[in-house]
Amino acid sequence: MIRTIQIEKYRPELAAAIADMWNDSHESFGGGNSRMTAQQVRQREESADTLALYLALDGERVVGYCKICEYREDTGALYVHLLNVHPDYHGQKIGKQLLLQVIDDTITLGWPRLDLYTWQSNTKAVPLYKKCGFFWEDRDETTHLMNFIPTVVRTEALASHFEYFDWYQDSVREITLVPDGIKQNGFDYYRYEWEKSGKKLRVEFERRGRGMRLIDTNDYILTAEIAQPDLICGRTYSIHYHLVNKSGKPLHIELQGKSDRNIHFDWQSSIDVIGEATLQAEFNVQQLQEEISQWRTTPTVCTELLINGKSAQFRVGVVPKQPAAVELRLPDLGAFHRKQGVAYLDIASHLAESATFRFMLPSQDQIDWEHSQFEIQIEPLSCKSIPLRYQVLQFGYYQTELLIQVETGSGESLSFLPLISASFPGIGAAYGGRCNSGWQIGHGKYAVSLMKEHNDTTLSCVGMDKHMSLLFPKLGKPFSDEFSKAAPSHVSFAREENGAMVKEVHYRSSAFPGVLLKVMTRLHGDGIVERWFEATNEGDKPLLEDLWISQSVRHDLYRAIIPYAGQFVEMNDSIGSEYEFWDSNLITERWLFSRGDELPIGISWGKKYELKFQGWYMDLDTNIGMLDAWKTVKSEPIFISLGSFVDWKAFRACSMQEGWDEHIELTPQTHLQPVDRNPFVKGEPTMILEDRKHGIWSGNVQMSYRYSAEIEAQCSISPEEEVTQASVTLRPLLQSIDVVDAHTCLDVELGQYHSAIFRQLSSPIDCTETVESEYTVYTVDNGVIRMKAAPDYYSSLFSLEVEGEEWLMSNFPARDVKSWWNPFVGGLYSSLDQLTMLSALKQERSAQFVKLFDQHRNEWQGIRVDLHIREHEKYKGIRLSNYYLLLPGVPVLCQFTDVHQASQAYLNDRLEQEMFINNGEPEQNSWLEAHSSNGKPIAFPQGKGVVDVYENSDYRFGSRDKTAIMHIVTDHTISRSSVYANKEVTHTNVIHKLHIPNGHTQRTSPVMLMFSMERIEPEALTDLRAIRFPESEPEVVKG
Repeated sequence: MIRTIQIEKYRPELAAAIADMWNDSHESFGGGNSRMTAQQVRQREESADTLALYLALDGERVVGYCKICEYREDTGALYVHLLNVHPDYHGQKIGKQLLLQVIDDTITLGWPRLDLYTWQSNTKAVPLYKKCGFFWEDRDETTHLMNFIPTVVRTEALASHFEYFDWYQDSVREITLVPDGIKQNGFDYYRYEWEKSGKKLRVEFERRGRGMRLIDTNDYILTAEIAQPDLICGRTYSIHYHLVNKSGKPLHIELQGKSDRNIHFDWQSSIDVIGEATLQAEFNVQQLQEEISQWRTTPTVCTELLINGKSAQFRVGVVPKQPAAVELRLPDLGAFHRKQGVAYLDIASHLAESATFRFMLPSQDQIDWEHSQFEIQIEPLSCKSIPLRYQVLQFGYYQTELLIQVETGSGESLSFLPLISASFPGIGAAYGGRCNSGWQIGHGKYAVSLMKEHNDTTLSCVGMDKHMSLLFPKLGKPFSDEFSKAAPSHVSFAREENGAMVKEVHYRSSAFPGVLLKVMTRLHGDGIVERWFEATNEGDKPLLEDLWISQSVRHDLYRAIIPYAGQFVEMNDSIGSEYEFWDSNLITERWLFSRGDELPIGISWGKKYELKFQGWYMDLDTNIGMLDAWKTVKSEPIFISLGSFVDWKAFRACSMQEGWDEHIELTPQTHLQPVDRNPFVKGEPTMILEDRKHGIWSGNVQMSYRYSAEIEAQCSISPEEEVTQASVTLRPLLQSIDVVDAHTCLDVELGQYHSAIFRQLSSPIDCTETVESEYTVYTVDNGVIRMKAAPDYYSSLFSLEVEGEEWLMSNFPARDVKSWWNPFVGGLYSSLDQLTMLSALKQERSAQFVKLFDQHRNEWQGIRVDLHIREHEKYKGIRLSNYYLLLPGVPVLCQFTDVHQASQAYLNDRLEQEMFINNGEPEQNSWLEAHSSNGKPIAFPQGKGVVDVYENSDYRFGSRDKTAIMHIVTDHTISRSSVYANKEVTHTNVIHKLHIPNGHTQRTSPVMLMFSMERIEPEALTDLRAIRFPESEPEVVKG
């Protein structure tokens, strides 16, 4: 069946079909499992600066896509932003149809060139591109192609040829799978050739100038040549024209030189060519106003031609250079006040003969140079690096235009004024300055740099290898890329009274005539960056539609925490660090926080911004409305933290302008969990492995109990299911605790995930009240754990037995001296920071059996021990309610404290949960383990000396004399753990911060003591760590 493919322009109602095409095309772009939605397609297309978007349709199915935009990397060109053909339709010439359509559009719109990029391995597409008129530029770092057909067919002198030739069908250009270009004297020439029935046409373009330099027809040949492309500013050079009349017919040529940037070319001539003729003209290379990029269109020696009255234009690109490139460089070792340092002045001569360079390096307020006058001999086309010893008198920015006198070996004298600059950052230094690549403000170790090449801004910190980028601003909608190429009309710096540095950059819009955009950046000394915009309508009439401003940000989500779909999703590695995996419409708060490897970076934005994830970037768009004549509107600021906030919760609180919420918890981006995140199960547990990223799975998932050899379940997932989760129901647990291990073998990941689950029995918990050593003792037994408290002795647990083994060191019923403690009661208890043991013993204490429900409605039972503080200068009126809770048959003790605050003052304090561990006999057989900040396990013996461990992690304790291992599991984001051990005691401490107004109660996060036969990794205990108890009064239980 022959398909009829229609080429149509984009319509929003085709968004879903476009999304399907992209989702089916992952393999064409190197694989992947991210998913695109119709909403994302519509958002992307409505905000894009698209000149034309064509779709190939097979009925209602979109099978091809081709978009062209104005090329922001260079001037005078359009750009194939994206070209794709559905994999099922490869080889059906749909790509050719789309390319020919956009080339025709480029011609119609009057643009001289169409560019595109592809990847180096995409060799199967290269013949198509070349057949359609593209030339592959010889570059190492990218695969860039240029198409000059629009210039060819729009050239008046060639128009009659294309009444005869079809530029596509009649091309006889040789197609190869290597970069193009005829190399001659440092130039690259691209050649088109057409031939039909004995009629021929050959046209050549010069790479750097992107212009014609040769026309060869059946009647004549015209050629322009320059001896070499690299030219020295201040010198005069020649261009040669070779003219050949091949037919004997009249050939009248008029030539007019045209200046271009710093190429001054004022020359004209006319000639009637009989046979052959050669003309020579001189042009002058004037001083450079800015550095020339060899990958953009360079200045050209431009000649306007009339060939028998028909116009054409030759453009030969050249690379103007100063006599030398001069760069001041500082090693990344830092600069120190009044200490000698060494900078390096690199001088790379562009002269083809040896020369002497003389200059005097001026000192300024910031820098004192040890030597200032220099005379350097440099060989032809060579470089010298000159060490410059200096002292920093004042931290800041050094810049000067350095007058360099040059005397060549042939006696020629030249001079030039290169700008040299460098920042000397230091404590408290705030500065602004200009360099060859752009402008910079700095404050202490932080810097904000505006780069000339694309008007992008980089944010950096001393020692930070990976910069954050703010791309050039855009006005819209649709958004224009004009400021990627437009030079700022004004750049200034100011230091505010509070010490902050402000950079003000002005751009004048051509897409929105009369609009002046001020881009404002404020850098604070603590690494906070503010970016906002001020738009002014300088016209006499109001704008006819709303004006939008878009700020693109490039910074990946490596080890990020993001507010996503009502949860706080945590990434601990590079998986998911690209924006394409996340739906920006599901970001539920106005901030993102990336912990990275070097420096935590946070970004937040105001309520009037709209967030969109676009490929490698995130866009923040804001509508500033319809501007009246001479009206200025200021946008809300965007805030960026360069390491100012280490804790994501603190950054969130600042971003949202609301109090710190200790009860919010993190959710892993990919997480194995029971169906409702309840780790305490009855009967057959259903486990879900879920990926919160926006994508699809393809492959296999296996799940098994760790302490069973056989695989419990295995499932296969196909892309057609469009899911990122697997659900499995396992057999009932055969023991009180086990770990479910999930192994994934997916197209994009070979992963392992773990989740500890606990068997909850239906048998009742035994609560009894007895008398031991004249103290009333409250005992609770769940069949695995038995715990005891005697409130008249102390507000603690004094005994914790697991399967008959005692885990608490206690002096019960005595209160003798032990190690550093006098009196020593031991056990497990909570106390306020400045409440001593002696003071606590003076207070009223009581206990009762209670029942509480957690967020999953698990029914916990245990002991509440109350400490009523009646006599204390600071804490009088406060009641501590210490809860010790169990579930039936579960080897977990849950402990937390309610702090009832009635001290008549605001309480800003800390609560310490302390425990003394019985390590068995002899104590030298025991050990403790923790995890360092990089996740590495660390272990310590006990009973052999003093050990202080401050790792804020879970802790594990064990002994050769005990059958179980005790895990202390806490929420490290809101509490801090430590261990002290000597030959006599092992003491653990979990600290909770208290911020309680008078008349309020704060409940601390639970500390879980979990007992297992084997070590269990912290990631498997995520759901246990997340257990919380809604703040409600417990139900009293009778013993």
